[in-house]
Amino acid sequence: ERGNWATLSSLNLTCDCGSSPPVAGTCETAFAYYSSADQNVDSCFLDIDEDNDSVGDFNRWGWTVGPLDENTNTTHDVYAGAGKCDTGKGTLVGTLHVDYTNGVAIVEFTNNAPYTLDETHVYVGNEILPRDVNGNYTVAPGQYGSVHDGSDLAENATGDVHVVTGLSGAVYVVAHSVTCGIE
Repeated sequence: ERGNWATLSSLNLTCDCGSSPPVAGTCETAFAYYSSADQNVDSCFLDIDEDNDSVGDFNRWGWTVGPLDENTNTTHDVYAGAGKCDTGKGTLVGTLHVDYTNGVAIVEFTNNAPYTLDETHVYVGNEILPRDVNGNYTVAPGQYGSVHDGSDLAENATGDVHVVTGLSGAVYVVAHSVTCGIE
C-alpha cells in the first residue's frame, strides 16, 4: 500500500592483476628551463614585456629557451610545478635536448624515473614566443605548433621527440610537458 522505500543492489569488482600498477603521485605542468648569462631577454614568461609597458605580459609561469644559433646542440633541465619560475619550488623531472642543425631542430624530452609523460608541446621559431590565431604572443601549450598528446605517446612514456623543419637563423624553443608521478 505504501510503495517501495528501499532498493537492493549488487556490485562485483574484479582486478586485472597482470597490468602495470598506476604511477604514484599526480601530473603537473613542466617546462624546459633556460639560464644563460649572455641572454638578452628574460626567459620567464612572467617577465616578458613585449609591449614595453614595464609590466609582464603573461600571468603563467614557464620559460622560453633561446635564442639558439644554428648548429647548436644544448641540454636544458625540465622542471615541473615551478610556480612563478622558482625552480626551488619545483621538481627536476628530466632534460630537454635540442639539436638545431641545417634548418632542422630535433627536440627530445627525457624524463628521469619515476616520472612519465602524458603530453608534450613544442614551439621552435624566430620569435621569443609563438603567436595565436589573432597574431598575439601566446604561452598556451596547445598553440605551440608541435603537439603530442596521449594518443601519440606510449603508456608510461619517459621520452618523446619533436622534429621541426624549415628553420633559419637564431631560434627560440618553448618546451612544455604534462609530467606524471609527482609526489
